[in-house]
Amino acid sequence: ASDIRICDSTDYPYIPDESVLGSWIVFDFYSDAAAKFDPSVRRRDPEQLHLRGCEFLKDGSCTYTTRQNSSRLEYTKGMVLNRSVGTASKYEIVKVGGREYLLLEWKSGDYTYGNRMIRRYVLARG
Repeated sequence: ASDIRICDSTDYPYIPDESVLGSWIVFDFYSDAAAKFDPSVRRRDPEQLHLRGCEFLKDGSCTYTTRQNSSRLEYTKGMVLNRSVGTASKYEIVKVGGREYLLLEWKSGDYTYGNRMIRRYVLARG
């Protein structure tokens, strides 16, 4: 497994991002990270998804809440860093119809173990 494992560089300095601070609740999931986001068409039922939400704090930490547990990670402007598994997941905030959405790359084992498949969660401001 270690021979094929992909590890992103996670050596980024902390750059504050006031726009991402606070709670975000899962809204949708895209199997293709490049697919165009359209909040009027949900692709997945949020209740069936692994990720439930996340919270970004001023100290550069963020907490992912899943169906099973919570994980504390780090972030810097535009990127969530999971140093323990070696992933750097890009995020961006878009505003549609007066509501803010967080588009977050999801780099699971499908990414880290060889095929570089990046998916994307969509979260709405909580």
